[in-house]
Amino acid sequence: MARIKNVPIGLLLLLSSLLVQQTATAAEKQSLAAGTVTESSRAAVTTVTSREANSSTAEIRQLFDLYEEARSSRMLEEADTLAKRIVDVSIRANGIDSKVTAAALTNLALLQTSNKDNDSAVRNFAAAIDIVERLDSRLSSELIVPLKGMGAAHLQAGNSGGARDAWNRAVHISHVNFGPHNFEQIETLYSIGRLFQKAGLKKEVSRIRKRIIYLQKRDAGSGGIGKAAAVTHPANLPVAGTSRPATVPGEAQ
Repeated sequence: MARIKNVPIGLLLLLSSLLVQQTATAAEKQSLAAGTVTESSRAAVTTVTSREANSSTAEIRQLFDLYEEARSSRMLEEADTLAKRIVDVSIRANGIDSKVTAAALTNLALLQTSNKDNDSAVRNFAAAIDIVERLDSRLSSELIVPLKGMGAAHLQAGNSGGARDAWNRAVHISHVNFGPHNFEQIETLYSIGRLFQKAGLKKEVSRIRKRIIYLQKRDAGSGGIGKAAAVTHPANLPVAGTSRPATVPGEAQ
């Protein structure tokens, strides 16, 4: 993450000011140099900023579509390159404190987890989590995907404690946002159960299994039979954090 932390924000601001001055009149340039802002120069700033933001958003969406296609086709090297490109474009356009950047970092970390570059993945998941916490809250639903991914990366690295902590937090946040009986938590519960099974904690495994079965029956009873039937046995579930990319928000935050 050292490269991301050292992004030359001052340079971005300088380039932005140069773009503004290109669209300003001579009088407006003089007012900018003097440290004052006229209504017309403020409008020029708004116009340039809006144009650049729209262009960057379109580029990010195009790159994200290519990223999803490459990832679904298991072209992991190409997907990794695209994920890094999305991060670079988002930081340049939106800065570090942006949900677009957080989503880009999450997707890059998911690819790194697939490639077993676990240390880099954990760092990028942590950076994405930090951004969302600052912009939203520590209970934001947008933390669930990076937390699940972080758990998977920790597990691959042999850090079962880190995996358990990340997954438990993801389950807690899902309860806060979607209720204690939401079906989506099953994937994460199963991963926690596998950790308990490897550790020989039979009572904990039994508790997790009963919870999963209860949620499946509840979902089937509420009309979700198709979804429940796809995972009739916990062994059919993937490890949490390995199956779903983060979505790119509709607009830069």
